[in-house]
Amino acid sequence: MAVGAASVAEDQWISVRTFEWFIAFSMCRLGYLKIRDVESFSTMFLDDDLLARRWVPSIYIYSWAETGAGLLMIAAASTSSPSPLRCSSARSVQLRS
Repeated sequence: MAVGAASVAEDQWISVRTFEWFIAFSMCRLGYLKIRDVESFSTMFLDDDLLARRWVPSIYIYSWAETGAGLLMIAAASTSSPSPLRCSSARSVQLRS
């Protein structure tokens, strides 16, 4: 998916963005698999994580947070223009000087 997205977005098969998207798509896929069967994931995760042993709802938060982080990585990797916040701060600096 990352190679296909990079070839459509940048007309290149391999670039830095390809590797960024590969990691982001992998995080989304793994997060989706954890959300899909959260009960079996929680029983496996309880053995490995100290926070999950103390506070069990952290397992459910972790699954959604991993998927959300992957989606945010895809969104940030796909923006080639500067963010609106940067543009507005740059304009305010230009107006002041």
